[in-house]
Amino acid sequence: MIEIRNVSRHYGTVRVFSGLSLSIPDRKAVAITGPSGCGKTTLLRLIAGLERPDSGEITIAGRLASSPDYLLAPSERSIGFVFQSPALWPHMTVRENILFGLWNLPGSAREDRLIDLLNTAHISHLAHRYPHEISGGEAQRVALLRAIAPRPRHLLMDEPLSNLDDDLREAMISLIITIMDQEDISLVYVSHRRDETDQIADRSYLFRDGALREVSEVPAPGGSS
Repeated sequence: MIEIRNVSRHYGTVRVFSGLSLSIPDRKAVAITGPSGCGKTTLLRLIAGLERPDSGEITIAGRLASSPDYLLAPSERSIGFVFQSPALWPHMTVRENILFGLWNLPGSAREDRLIDLLNTAHISHLAHRYPHEISGGEAQRVALLRAIAPRPRHLLMDEPLSNLDDDLREAMISLIITIMDQEDISLVYVSHRRDETDQIADRSYLFRDGALREVSEVPAPGGSS
């Protein structure tokens, strides 16, 4: 479980949010919606360890991860992060991008994991292509596979479908639901579209004026029980 307790974040004199608290259960999908600039991305960056809170604390699996005086390295948090842009390494093939986080596994295990992921996303035929040789929707699938390849306990997604058309968006939603079922992980999904979050999340929150308000708690098609 990820616990966010009374966390505040400011940039200079600008208050993003103050005294924010949120619990993210294991093996559940939590969605956060809200207008641009409300603090959604900042919250994800705090959870990932890319920023430090000004007050409060974040714990992961009961272990202190962030406070004003302490910051656990992102690599030690068992978190995968998918950004709005796929941010693939252009000099690496699809295969190499996905394998990047599996350096600590023996060769046979790395290959087995790679094959399973490529098959799950139906992109085995793209394994040896470079990012500039694939579409935007395909690139976002690769970014998702790269994030989950090391089997993190938690996955953060920051408006990952905002640049996709409706058909590609639906295909990605289906893939996310499949991965949630298969990988046994928790998900924090940020979007400004409720039609996305209603399909994916077990629980949804609206982020506005520096506060989170729960707007639903209904089992999603991909939610774990």
